[in-house]
Amino acid sequence: MADRPVFRLVEVPVHLGLGATVVPQEPFTGTPEWYEPYGARTAADGVEGRRVSLHAFDESWSTWEVHPNGRELVEVRAR
Repeated sequence: MADRPVFRLVEVPVHLGLGATVVPQEPFTGTPEWYEPYGARTAADGVEGRRVSLHAFDESWSTWEVHPNGRELVEVRAR
């Protein structure tokens, strides 16, 4: 297992692609400059590709966030 990179999912999302691949991505910034290259790298996986990430927050959100054209899995933990 020494050839597999070690990373924190809260910092580095992964892409689940065709053929059961798991590919660590660049550190997540949340900006269009992050999403555009990610979309280009993973476009060939089409609707079967999935981005998996973990986000940590120190306080409650004041708004909701939703993806109306896709399904989501959301985990919320109380601190």
